Amino acid sequence: VRALSSPLAANATTLTVHDFATAVSPDNLGGSAGVGAGNGGTGSGALSADTPTGSGNSLKIDYNVGTSDDYAYLFLKLAAPDTATKDVREYKAISFYVKGAAGGEFFKVQITTSSSASTLKSYVYISDFLTSKTNGGVTTSWQKVTIPLDNFVNARTYLSTITEVTLVFENTACAANGSATSGSVYVDDVALET
Repeated sequence: VRALSSPLAANATTLTVHDFATAVSPDNLGGSAGVGAGNGGTGSGALSADTPTGSGNSLKIDYNVGTSDDYAYLFLKLAAPDTATKDVREYKAISFYVKGAAGGEFFKVQITTSSSASTLKSYVYISDFLTSKTNGGVTTSWQKVTIPLDNFVNARTYLSTITEVTLVFENTACAANGSATSGSVYVDDVALET
């Protein structure tokens, strides 16, 4: 008999991290969530009635990372308090729905692990997991993104101590990809899947 790390996982193959139904923070797991920025970038988030299912809410993220080293981000803490970790070893992928206001938006998806010895951040780029590879892959239509956790470098080693999932918009990555350094992206139904 295998012990389950989460009572929510006992009867489900999907653990909803955030569905943005009523608020940006907290997320569905009780951790904090929000949109921020650094190095001169700007980022803001607001609930939107534009969803992949036509009901509930999504999160609209507005970002501007127009100067070198600017970045903006959406963070989702996987446990409360925010310093706590979540064991996600029973899950195989992270998924969410995404669409852009203009199309071509580009960002990375990052997971952060934490232990008493160190913190590790591992990331992948969104374009590698969308059907369209042109200009970031994000289109003006809703698409489901499914990213196998094994695609995050060394992730399997640290999946017992995940602290957060982050979507990061960076000036250098956008510029290198030929994508706009400002725009809006809609995100909904962030989940872990078996």
